[in-house]
Amino acid sequence: MSSSAEIELAVSLYSFTQRFVERDDYGVEDMFRSLQQLGVRRFEIVGAQAFDQYPRPRAGEVDRVLAAAEAYGCVPFSYGGYIDSGRISGHTPTDDDVMLDLTADLVTARDLGCHYLRAGNIPEHLLEAAAQLAEAYDINVGIEVHAPSRPSDEDIQRLLARYEDIGSPRLGFIPDFGCFIERPTRPAIRRLLAMGARQDLLDYVIANRHTGVSEQEMWDDVRARGGGNAERAAILEFFGFLSFGPADLDGFRTLQPWSHYFHSKVLPRQRGPDGSANSRPQAAHRHRGRWLRGRPDVRVRRTRLPPRRRGGAGGASSAARAPDPFGVHPGITAS
Repeated sequence: MSSSAEIELAVSLYSFTQRFVERDDYGVEDMFRSLQQLGVRRFEIVGAQAFDQYPRPRAGEVDRVLAAAEAYGCVPFSYGGYIDSGRISGHTPTDDDVMLDLTADLVTARDLGCHYLRAGNIPEHLLEAAAQLAEAYDINVGIEVHAPSRPSDEDIQRLLARYEDIGSPRLGFIPDFGCFIERPTRPAIRRLLAMGARQDLLDYVIANRHTGVSEQEMWDDVRARGGGNAERAAILEFFGFLSFGPADLDGFRTLQPWSHYFHSKVLPRQRGPDGSANSRPQAAHRHRGRWLRGRPDVRVRRTRLPPRRRGGAGGASSAARAPDPFGVHPGITAS
């Protein structure tokens, strides 16, 4: 590992989601002001949070982000995209649907001046085509490894093998360090207790999470012990995105050569300037020439990345646009 001096901190603007959603007076410019107060320049922006017209934001939305970033001395490095398989009820996305959404995210990442796209789960049989698109748009695409997934899981290792077969440096992982949580965090426990959960039942769920019982079996057991909605919420979290267990470090080592950057986890230590306990930054790191992404601040080696030219007032990028294999994307203005 490199020393901390070789790690540059970046923050995901997703860290400010609660304020962004709950406060009418907290907008895009305020997120960058908060970022500046943290002394961090590089940022990741999540499209579904920041853009009203995601996945095909209007040019004016992109311009506003770029203007605010420049005003506060901030530089984009990654764009968080998403393949919404449940967007249309009763409809399973076709391959064309997936590739069109991926194209839209690549276009936005390029127009923002990002070097990375944190994409959704791209089907294995489309990865080679995804690599070709990523090359055309000069963007590296990373698929996040997030709890409840673990690096050694069969599907993650199968994805790794597919990366190796394709051999494109455009494809990679973005490990989220939440997949190494060995026990629920104290803030999570306090929140569940405030919802009315019983401490003894939370302890019971934690102690028996990895005994082989299913989520439904756990709920049936806890409900029989007097558990209610708060305990049900705990089970949903502990079997889902707040899953925990022994850290899979051996599996993680297999992903490192193919990791673009990492999402780290930093527990809140103090309240932010606005009094919110949800003030911890999400981070991204780059290590040995690759970005590592982290939820509260992630840093990477201080390698020089080639400058990207941004669009002018009209929102069109001054950089040469790569050909779009699908033609003009619906909702995206070609120039």
